[in-house]
Amino acid sequence: MAKTVTEGTVSVTLTVPVNGVGDHMVSAVEQGYEWFVWQNVVYGVDGGVTQASLLYPKDGDEDDIVEVIFTGLDFVRGLQLFLLAYPQGTSTVQYLGDGEWDIDANGADGIVQFAVYGELMFS
Repeated sequence: MAKTVTEGTVSVTLTVPVNGVGDHMVSAVEQGYEWFVWQNVVYGVDGGVTQASLLYPKDGDEDDIVEVIFTGLDFVRGLQLFLLAYPQGTSTVQYLGDGEWDIDANGADGIVQFAVYGELMFS
């Protein structure tokens, strides 16, 4: 009698385009929470943010501030980490299809947190 074994883990890689990264970064820069300070913001011709200096508390400690140049690639990396933690999305980050995303200011802020901390530190 033959037996079928169905144990194990299957890994699937999906490629999801992200249109309008600069627009989503605008939400984080202009409407995000107070624990991130954005300086030297560079806007592209389309009005989206291309890069900015980001000052944030290292490990959530307000007395130890880190400064980095944050770009669209950092935002996309944060989105990837966000989706690993929340594969179905959340009410603040939703994939609509065809590279379009619905990301509000809270969602954009959460994505930045994933980019710099690898997790949500503040809510």
